[in-house]
Amino acid sequence: MSCSDKILRWNVLGLQGALLGQFVSPVYLTSVIVDSLYDHGHLTRALCCRVNDTINDDLPPGYQLNHPAVCQVKRTHYHQEMTMLLPTISLNWSHGDEKLELLEVTTGKASHRSPFKSGPTLASRLCKAAFFFRFRELAKKAKRIKLMQVVNYNAAKKLNQQFQQAKAIFYEHVSSNGFGHWPHKPQELDHFMQ
Repeated sequence: MSCSDKILRWNVLGLQGALLGQFVSPVYLTSVIVDSLYDHGHLTRALCCRVNDTINDDLPPGYQLNHPAVCQVKRTHYHQEMTMLLPTISLNWSHGDEKLELLEVTTGKASHRSPFKSGPTLASRLCKAAFFFRFRELAKKAKRIKLMQVVNYNAAKKLNQQFQQAKAIFYEHVSSNGFGHWPHKPQELDHFMQ
């Protein structure tokens, strides 16, 4: 599965996923910023336009095929320095984070140079276990009893029936339009509890 496949999925199901989707409506990209080496038509087809707009008729309320603006970045001296890091490092940060996290792209774990480290295992704050931990904390704060009683990560995802319905429609649409079958991981991988 390519990065553009994942962004295509986000442009139908939203960035929030099944867990956060228990608390918020789908969240969509407004823009995608890329380097100068791309073809606009090919990129937009890869990110959103290979899915037919008629999918909107079948999706649950709140879900839609999203078409983000695709923009090109200007090259700068800083950009050239960062390009040297890009093959091995991924950066993440969001509002509220005190420090950015540098991840080794080959392992998905925090780099030893990372200003933010979650602990001795160097697991990323973006890993499923971290998402599940924050989901449980949010369920407690929101006093959502049904969500607090969930036994594992997979069960928590399955509780969001609208998201699961939208995902099934998306997968069927991709398959029936000749784009292949979406790969699935064994569900046992998501049966962790912490």
